[in-house]
Amino acid sequence: MDTTFPRFPDGDVKIRLSKADSDVFKVHSFVLALHSSFFKASLSNRWNEPSACSSKPSWEYELRLDKDLVYGAILTRVNENGVSSDKLYDESAPNTDEAERGRSIVSAHRELLGLFYHIPLKWDLCHFCPNTRVKIMELVDIADMYDCETLATQAIDRELLYAQDSVVDECAREPGDMIGLALALQCEWLYREAATHLLGRSRVAYFEQLGEFFDDHARCLLRRRRNIFVKSLQNAERSLWTIQPKPKDHWSYIAVSFFRQWLSDRIETGEGSRLAPGYARLYHDLAKANCSIKTGISAHLELIGMKSNESNIQTLESNLSTVLKAAAKTIKNDLLPNQARQPTDAKDGYRALTFCSPGHSELPWTVKGEDLCVLAEEYDSMEEISDDDI
Repeated sequence: MDTTFPRFPDGDVKIRLSKADSDVFKVHSFVLALHSSFFKASLSNRWNEPSACSSKPSWEYELRLDKDLVYGAILTRVNENGVSSDKLYDESAPNTDEAERGRSIVSAHRELLGLFYHIPLKWDLCHFCPNTRVKIMELVDIADMYDCETLATQAIDRELLYAQDSVVDECAREPGDMIGLALALQCEWLYREAATHLLGRSRVAYFEQLGEFFDDHARCLLRRRRNIFVKSLQNAERSLWTIQPKPKDHWSYIAVSFFRQWLSDRIETGEGSRLAPGYARLYHDLAKANCSIKTGISAHLELIGMKSNESNIQTLESNLSTVLKAAAKTIKNDLLPNQARQPTDAKDGYRALTFCSPGHSELPWTVKGEDLCVLAEEYDSMEEISDDDI
């Protein structure tokens, strides 16, 4: 139970959030009206008459829950005998899923009342988890109900920035859910961070994370940017394929031929632009410039009719090193400009690339309807990656 909310003896509004006496708050009508048009209308004098013992109007509200404890709203108190309504949350009730839901509704309303007085949120965002995301979404929904969502979203945005490292890690783990949170908050930096990780996922993971909850604007913009991402992978691979051997250098030609065959084999197994799970391993291996390509040298020499003795192997390895350095430069410049975005505790260190990020003009809440039609036409003209391709 939160006991840190300040008590105001001069408060002219009493709000009861549960049957517990500690959940009765006296607040100021002008503060509520300042931040919420819902309370501004509800606190109008035309809805309240002065009491017999005071010329000053006063208001009483209570947080009423429905019978299933899945919905609650602060409404004018109608019980005149001082007895709490049966629709109030009772903390002494048996600990069930419904009771937990009621407790969550009460807690979110406490946080909202605190925001009216600029009291910081009391969440531990430094250990961001799915439950934290649920709490945030619940507070946003409740704030929207009282028409004070701007107050809530600004406060949440500040808290997310304070815990940015933890939030970024969650964007890497669950980008789809974090995009949903960013859309609810209309938070640019959070949307771009989560979208960057979603766009870089393998094909199966991308469609799984895309989710059904995105609006048409977000879905269209993300699919368009995803196609740009795939085209970038394909262009990088074309650049790798066009690495040229040294003129009139027999061993250089053999090294380039071997590299192209190795690259083709890796792509055929689903890596690279085929976007199978772990697809990015190909690019990370190339970026190291000393990958497992050299393990097949002996077999390749025998395939082209050359002896796989130590001298030939060393010569081909030397020439391959030159080819790999050129490949590494291409990959690092085009696809791996910011490897620090990938969290070190990721289950699969190669699960995503993070070079493709939505621009400022691609924020779903800033795109107008007519602009979306243009984007949709542009998207239809590109090579679509559909669920059938998985």
